[in-house]
Amino acid sequence: MHKFLNAFIALAFFLLISEVAGVIGSFVTIPALPGWYDHLILPTFSPPHFIFGQLWMALYFMTGLGAFFVYRKGKNIHRYAHYKQKDVKIGMILFGVQLALNVLWSFIFFGWHLPVLALVEIVILWLVIALTIRHFFKVSETGAFLLIPYFLWVTYAVLLNCAIVVLN
Repeated sequence: MHKFLNAFIALAFFLLISEVAGVIGSFVTIPALPGWYDHLILPTFSPPHFIFGQLWMALYFMTGLGAFFVYRKGKNIHRYAHYKQKDVKIGMILFGVQLALNVLWSFIFFGWHLPVLALVEIVILWLVIALTIRHFFKVSETGAFLLIPYFLWVTYAVLLNCAIVVLN
C-alpha cells in the first residue's frame, strides 16, 4: 500500500507540475490571441486558436507521464540495470529546464511580443527537448516515446514562429 501511495503521489506531482507550466503560460497567451496575435500576418499553416488549449493540455499530460515513468524506473535501480542514477538525474534536470523554457517562450512571444527573441528561445527549447528524450530513452523507452508528440509539436511551433518573424 505504501509503495502504491508513493507512486500515486509521484504521478500526481509530475502531471501537476506539467499542467501548471501550461496554466502559467496561458496567462499571457490567452489575452494575446484575440489582440496582438490576430494582428500579425500569419502563415497559411497557422492553426485555429481553439486547437492550442486542448493540444497543449494533452502534451503537458504526456510529458508529465513520461517524466513519471523515468522517475519510477529510477527509483527501482538495481545493480544490473542498463541505466545509471546519473541518467535519471540528468533526465529529470532536463525535464525541468524544458518546462521552464516552455513557459518562458509564452512570455517572450505572447507576453512581450518579441517573435525574434522567441524564435531563438524556442530553438533552444527544441534542443533541450531532444536531449530530454535522449536521456529519458536511456532509462525508460515509454517515458521517451511519450515526449515525441511534444517534440513534433515544438518542431512545428519553430516553423510557425520562424514564418511569423519572416512575414512580419
